[in-house]
Amino acid sequence: MEKPHQDLKEKLSIGIILLGGVSLLTDISSETVFAVLPDFLTTLGAGAVIIGLVGGIEDALVGVLNLFSGHYSGKKKEKRPIVFSGYFLSACSKLGLVFSTVWPLALLFRSTDRAGKGIRKSPRDAIIASLTERRGYGFGVHRAMDTTGAIIGPLLAFLFIGLGYPKLFLLAAGIGFVALIPLFWVREKETKLNPRKLSLSLKALPRESLVTIGLITFFDIGNFTYMFLMLRAYEFCSVQIAILLYLLSKVSEAALSIPFGVLSDRVGKHYILSFGYFVFALTCIGFAFNRVFWTLPILFLLYGVFKASVDPVQRAYISDMVPEDLRPTALGTIHMALDLATLPASLIAGLLMAKFTSSTPFLYGASIGVMASVLLVYYGTRIAKRKSLSPN
Repeated sequence: MEKPHQDLKEKLSIGIILLGGVSLLTDISSETVFAVLPDFLTTLGAGAVIIGLVGGIEDALVGVLNLFSGHYSGKKKEKRPIVFSGYFLSACSKLGLVFSTVWPLALLFRSTDRAGKGIRKSPRDAIIASLTERRGYGFGVHRAMDTTGAIIGPLLAFLFIGLGYPKLFLLAAGIGFVALIPLFWVREKETKLNPRKLSLSLKALPRESLVTIGLITFFDIGNFTYMFLMLRAYEFCSVQIAILLYLLSKVSEAALSIPFGVLSDRVGKHYILSFGYFVFALTCIGFAFNRVFWTLPILFLLYGVFKASVDPVQRAYISDMVPEDLRPTALGTIHMALDLATLPASLIAGLLMAKFTSSTPFLYGASIGVMASVLLVYYGTRIAKRKSLSPN
C-alpha cells in the first residue's frame, strides 16, 4: 500500500530536479553574460547612471510580466507551455547581444531576455510549490541547481573572454537553447484554478501577505543591481579578476541555498530573511569603506550569503501565506513589487555614484538594509504569533 505514495513522491522530486536542470543550463547561459555585462556596457559608452538604468529597467520589466504571467497561468491547467515560452525568448535574446554596438541596443536585448524571465518565473514557481509541502527545501533545491549553473557561467566567461564579446554571447545563446530540452519531461501536479479576474488592488490576498510584500519591497528600494559591485571592483583589479570575484559570490550562494532553505522551515522564514538583509547591509558597508583589493573576496562571499538567504526564502515565505488557487497571482505580485523597486534603487545608486563617489551608493544600501532587517523581525514575529493562535 506504500508503493503508490512512494512513486508519487519520486515523480514530484523528479519534476523539481528537471526544472532545476532547466534553470541550471539557463543560468550558465545568462551568467556568462552577467559576468561581463558591466564592462561590456562601459565599452559601449555607458556611465553609472546608464548602467543603473539598464539594471533597473530590465528587472522592472520582469516584475510587470511576472504579475500578468502569474495571473494568466493561474487559470491554466498546464503551466509548462508558458514556462517554455519564457525560456525560449531569453535564449533568442542573447543572439541580439552579438550584434549590439551601442548601449541602447544592449538595453533592448537585455530587456527582451528579462521579459522571458518575467513570463516564466511565476508559473514555474507555482509548479515547484505544488510539487512539495516542504517548500523551503523545494525552493532551496531549485535555487541551488539554478546557482550551480551560475557558477559555471562566470567560469566560461573567464575562460573565453579572450574570444571577444560577440563570440562569447553566441556561446551563451547556444547553451540557452539546450536548456529547453528537460522541460519536455516535466509533469505537473493538478492544482486549483484561479477563478478571479486580475485585480491590481490586491484585495484578494491575505493581509499578512500584503504586509510581507510591503516589507520586502521596502528592502529592494535599496537593493541595487550587482553591476555596481563590479564597477567598484574594477577600481582595484582587472575585468578578468572581477569575473572571478563574481564567481566567488556564486559559489557561496550555491553552497548555502539549501541549508538556508531547510533552516527557514525550522526556525521561521522571517528570521532568515532578516538575517539576509543585515548581511546585505554589512556587505554594503564593506564596499563603501574598502581601500584595498584583499578585502574584495570577503565582500563578494558575503554578497553570496545574502543572496542565498533571501532569494529562495522570500518565495517560500509568500507561498506559505496564500491559498493554493491564489499562489500564482501572489508570486506574480511579489515579483512585480520587488523588481519594480529595483528601478529606483539602481537609478538612485547610479546618480549617487555619478554625483558623489563610488562609495556613496553602498552607504544608501546599508541604511535601507538595516531598517528592513529590524522591521521584518518585528512584524514577521507578530504575524507568526497570530498564525499560531489561529484555530485554523
